[in-house]
Amino acid sequence: MKSILYTLILFLTLVSCSKESTIYNGFIQNNSLDSITFTVKADSAVADSFIIDPQTKQLVVTYQEDGDFEIFDCNSFFDTIYFTKNDTDYIFTSDSVDITGTTSLNSSIRTHHCTIQIQ
Repeated sequence: MKSILYTLILFLTLVSCSKESTIYNGFIQNNSLDSITFTVKADSAVADSFIIDPQTKQLVVTYQEDGDFEIFDCNSFFDTIYFTKNDTDYIFTSDSVDITGTTSLNSSIRTHHCTIQIQ
């Protein structure tokens, strides 16, 4: 009886100590033939501005929160993003660009990768 009680207490302790978290990563994929300068207006931006070379992908926003959140809409991830191409400034929001997303689960960490495609 004592061993069953000990096993139950140990199990509950281990279960309560395992902490799940979710990481959100936002990328910009520059599929154009020119470098593009971006200014990112987001609370969790990696930097305020980026120069992204042609045919490359750059991490621009990342944050982590406690809990396992399986479903995530990448369209709601990005705040307004400004960019300059050929000395012209452009503004687009998450509902005016092509955004793709993938999700992976590794141990107790779920990661959502969201990518804005620039043509």
